[in-house]
Amino acid sequence: MQTFLKILTWTGCAIGVAILASIWWVLPLDGAGGSDSVRFLGRFHPVLLHMPIGLVLLLGLFELRGKRDPGSDTDKLVRFVLLVTVLSTLLAVVSGSLLAFGEGADEELVQAHQRNGILLGMVVVLMVGLRTIATPWAYRGGLMVAVGLLFLTSHQGGSLTHGRDYLTKYAPDSMRWVFGLEVEEPVKVARAEDLLVFDHLVQPIIEQNCVSCHNPDKLKGELNLETFDGHLAGGELGPAVVPSDLDASELYFRITLPQDDEEFMPPDEKTPLSDAEVNLIAWWIERGASPDLTVAELGPQPGEVEAYVASVFAGMLSPEELTRIQTEREELYAALGYIRAEHGVLILPTEMDSDTFTIETNAIRKTFDDGVLSLLEPYAESFVAADLSGTQLTDQAMGSLAKFINLRTLNLSQTPLAGATLGQLSRLPELESLNLYGSEIAAAALEQLSELKQLKQLFLFQTALDDETMVSQLRKALPDCDIRVAAAVLPLAEPAEKTDDYGSS
Repeated sequence: MQTFLKILTWTGCAIGVAILASIWWVLPLDGAGGSDSVRFLGRFHPVLLHMPIGLVLLLGLFELRGKRDPGSDTDKLVRFVLLVTVLSTLLAVVSGSLLAFGEGADEELVQAHQRNGILLGMVVVLMVGLRTIATPWAYRGGLMVAVGLLFLTSHQGGSLTHGRDYLTKYAPDSMRWVFGLEVEEPVKVARAEDLLVFDHLVQPIIEQNCVSCHNPDKLKGELNLETFDGHLAGGELGPAVVPSDLDASELYFRITLPQDDEEFMPPDEKTPLSDAEVNLIAWWIERGASPDLTVAELGPQPGEVEAYVASVFAGMLSPEELTRIQTEREELYAALGYIRAEHGVLILPTEMDSDTFTIETNAIRKTFDDGVLSLLEPYAESFVAADLSGTQLTDQAMGSLAKFINLRTLNLSQTPLAGATLGQLSRLPELESLNLYGSEIAAAALEQLSELKQLKQLFLFQTALDDETMVSQLRKALPDCDIRVAAAVLPLAEPAEKTDDYGSS
């Protein structure tokens, strides 16, 4: 009788292993896809997969109790749990294979997940035979192998569903270092305007909602959205993003379809993008879909986009950082307010509560000199535009102005500046417009001006350089610069919104 039971047990194990092995031939993951009925049955996999996970771990807990007592109630319970584990594992493996086959999946990670799931099923089936006719240690060895395969297969399944870095994305830096994972650098910007639009705003939305299905391991529609190049390359239906063209951008088309449309993305099991997120992506695409421009560099923002950017930036900062930034802003406003009150320099924030300012000296032209300019040096990086026309600045002031590294527009017209040290302004990477109209700049300053390769506009009307030969030489030295020598000079642009006393409109 016992011999018959052994034969029957191993025959059943052989049949179970054969059924599992046949999956590789019956349901090949070649990307062809299956019928709707196959896909329907496969979608039960997320429901069924949790049973074998819990049951295999439960079997492990039973073994931790100690020596087996054949014939006891515990022994009978273990045999029952083992049989249920076999059935649930078979169902999970078959349904998972139906799901992958039906969806036309052929990615490497999907194949590895299926392969390890089948191996897990085979080990669980063989555990029945090992527990029935082999030594306890053989069964326990099989159980250890099953637990190892269970963790590996579960991790692969989780990676397919949520992305490869789902478990480790928010791991502490100390843990990431121990396991050899890349330690992510925190975003270090002082203003929301300094955020990189793609890296800090657009791609986090894509990673949250799209990358789990569109990555190298799970290329739905042959689309990989893990990188900027992947957005441009697109997939089966064309580029996901076409710079400056919303209508041709498949990504925007999909996220703005009616939610009951079969092609709407993300699919129905995921939360749709918010209106603010859709508007941000639309703004980014319309403004050229740059991979490396900041919010400020990308251009004017619609109101809803500006509010979203501000909320994302605030979420990046801890309460301590918010307090520090607010304190530093208050100290900056107080210091600039004091200089304004004492010396009459008109210092205006570019917008309400901004950390960037403009300088205007029209009211104090006769008293604003190199010494007064030096008082602004500690705050030099806060200024983006300076109208210093008609002031008493000399060549010595260029050393001070070279510290204003964020200046974009500088007006030095009608000053006693001779230009012997103008080359120091080459240290201003953002400087695009320089106005020297009516100044005392000498012809010898031609070489100094030739160093300002970053300029886009240069005004030389009514100067010693207002000469066809000299201007021709300058144009060769500065091919990207519009050099004006015989046109009316426009005044420095006013800030978007003037404010008085640094906060009240």
